This record gives sequence, C-alpha cells and structure tokens, in this order.
Amino acid sequence: MKDVFAELEAKVAQCGVDRKHDAIDRKTLLIANDNLIAECLSKEVFSVATKSELNVARFTEMYVANTSVEACCLALEAELATLRDKSHQENQGE
Repeated sequence: MKDVFAELEAKVAQCGVDRKHDAIDRKTLLIANDNLIAECLSKEVFSVATKSELNVARFTEMYVANTSVEACCLALEAELATLRDKSHQENQGE
C-alpha cells in the first residue's frame, strides 16, 4: 500500500514539475510571438513608408512632366496667337 501512495506522490510531484515546465514553455512562446508581431509590424511600417516614398516620387515626376507640357502648350498658343494676328493684318492689308 505504501508503494502505491509513494507512486502516486511521485506522479503528483512529476505533474507539478511538468506544469512548471509547461508554464515556462508557454511564456517562451508568448515572448517569441510578441517578437514576431513586432517584426511584422516594423516590416509593414517600412513597406508603407517605401510605397509612400515611391508614390511621392512618381507624383513629382508626373508634376514635372505636366508642367513641361503646359509650358509647351502655352508656347504653341502664343505662336498661334501671333500667326492669327499676322493673318488678320495681312487680310486687312488686302
């Protein structure tokens, strides 16, 4: 009978040790999980910042190209106005 109780006590003690190990393993996993979350968030922030920077660069390129085209259009409109004035003066001269 003593052997049965000793065996049960040993199993209870082992169960307590196992629970402590499980608690340590759980804490280790939670720390690893927190580290993975932090890493994912930092990568996401970097990705968003990079995409934003690329969008700003593309917008700047498009703005410069648009400004150049607008300048070209203004020059052509000025040339057209000059040609109209010249044509109008030639028509009045006839």
